[in-house]
Amino acid sequence: MVRRIIFDLDDTLLQSGKYYNRQLDEFANFVTTNFAELDSEKDVLKRYNLIDQKVIEEVGLAREHFPLSMVKTWQFYCDRFDYPERKEDLDRCRQIGEAVYEIIPEPLPGAFEVLEQLSERFDLLLYTMGDVEIQTNKIRHHRLDRWFGEFHIFPYKDVKTLSCVLPPYPPDMVSIVGDSLRGEVEPAIELGLRPVHIKSDFPWNYHEVDVSADYPSISSLPELLQYLP
Repeated sequence: MVRRIIFDLDDTLLQSGKYYNRQLDEFANFVTTNFAELDSEKDVLKRYNLIDQKVIEEVGLAREHFPLSMVKTWQFYCDRFDYPERKEDLDRCRQIGEAVYEIIPEPLPGAFEVLEQLSERFDLLLYTMGDVEIQTNKIRHHRLDRWFGEFHIFPYKDVKTLSCVLPPYPPDMVSIVGDSLRGEVEPAIELGLRPVHIKSDFPWNYHEVDVSADYPSISSLPELLQYLP
């Protein structure tokens, strides 16, 4: 029987992905406008994704990772087409990336209503990754302490970090809900938890890994109520 439910924050409870995608679209437009050799924003985003994976390996999911990936993508094209690296262009890349942190994303449809119902039956815990200040601002803005007794913010997620938030419950009494196969579903299966994957309208390549085991996948949070005993 499930006693504790662990929730991810971004694109599980809050609509964060659409704002990152909006900034990525602005960045891709900026790149194609300034490099005459490029005519496809889609190709720019593909290159960005490749570079972003390497940046995450270097700095994790710290605040600087998102704008830094844009800067490095710009530098890639400067080197490729023998363009000068102008400070004003690099600053503009950083500004486009940093702008996403000025927004407090709104909740996904039905998210708070679901939390209200579940908080009467389960011990709820919030388990997110990213910059502590940014994530804390989101938590405070939406007063998530109404439903969550614990908040855990990590720079990354894996089996080790997930195992830290399980006590005092054994794994088979814990369910985890999140949009990341890498960060939530795969570690949960390895530890013996009960994962529920929520599909994001704005999936991020970093979250996608192959998971061989079966797990429920839902399109909206209200569907979660069907999967809990």
